[in-house]
Amino acid sequence: MKKRFVFLVLAACVSLMLTGCEDSLIFPTTTVSTTSSTTTTIGPDQAVLWAVGNSKGGYGMILHTTNGGLNWVRQGSPQEVPAVQLWSVCAIDDNNVWIVGDPDNGYPTILKTTDGGASWQRKSSAAYLGTDELLKISALDTMTAWVVGLNGTILRTTDGGDTWVKQNDSNVPAVQLQAVYALDSQHVWAGGGADSGYLTMVRSTNGGSSWVRQGSSSLEVTGENLIDIYALDENNVWATGGRYAILKTSDGGDHWVSQHQTVMGDCNGIFPLDVNTAWIAQDYGHILHTTDGGTTWDEQLSSQSGFGIYFLLMPRALNKNVCWIAGTNSSWQNIGVILRTTDGGASWEAQTMPEDCNMWGISISGVR
Repeated sequence: MKKRFVFLVLAACVSLMLTGCEDSLIFPTTTVSTTSSTTTTIGPDQAVLWAVGNSKGGYGMILHTTNGGLNWVRQGSPQEVPAVQLWSVCAIDDNNVWIVGDPDNGYPTILKTTDGGASWQRKSSAAYLGTDELLKISALDTMTAWVVGLNGTILRTTDGGDTWVKQNDSNVPAVQLQAVYALDSQHVWAGGGADSGYLTMVRSTNGGSSWVRQGSSSLEVTGENLIDIYALDENNVWATGGRYAILKTSDGGDHWVSQHQTVMGDCNGIFPLDVNTAWIAQDYGHILHTTDGGTTWDEQLSSQSGFGIYFLLMPRALNKNVCWIAGTNSSWQNIGVILRTTDGGASWEAQTMPEDCNMWGISISGVR
């Protein structure tokens, strides 16, 4: 499901799908490394998450849970959150969260909370953000983040979102960028639409001061978007995109291997736990899972599962057992889903949201 190309051509609103397993099972706790170099031990029902989606009731949808999705509550208000679609969310910890959404009053929406969502502040202005739509955010901490969007836009902040610096250079095509991942303050990947016959993938090793284009027409699918990128370290990176594209590198992107799958629909999001284990969310209710580095992919959920009406996006996992996925309705109805598994994907269950709404992004506190 390519994100909308100019206006909302993207279709599929990210509706959050979270699933749960049988109560009789005993689930292990997980040690999660946070961006502040501390650790927190939590189980699936103690996880803190945020999810974002369409505008409803006069303001963008922000959902929050402190018990792994057993209960979701809406945050924000029309006074704090513009009436726009919110595309991407990044939870640094239980208090600090970043959100990116559609433009309002002439410039893109960037929201931030420092108190766990009790209040939200809109950050920056048109002078720094410009007018191009922003689609994805990757934040390192409370101060430093990158956002990407239309016309090859790449912006970075180092002061908590008050000011942003445009980092495009001649190696970044003027295409729709909707994938970005910052591994650290120096190593950043971004990607998006096709240019010169192949998908756009660029990498910076100096914090975005300069970019190098990666990949080749022999690997990528002509005319499709790169939708998501995730870097485990400086060398091991996965990327997914349109026409079931799955790409992987073990040398930082100098060489990419195609793990192309023929399951119908775009590969909208990927979350790898390590070099062997990853989940991919696809259109029409498909979920793929690998435990051998992508040599083979098992289909954990198919369009026949009852979730085939959803475009699934953005998986996020605690460990090899526990994962959440957000999704949107494929028929454009504002009815999304949040799925959760607690048994490694053997079963998935939709969690109850306080309001029906297409959901575009989801984030676990402390899990980037």
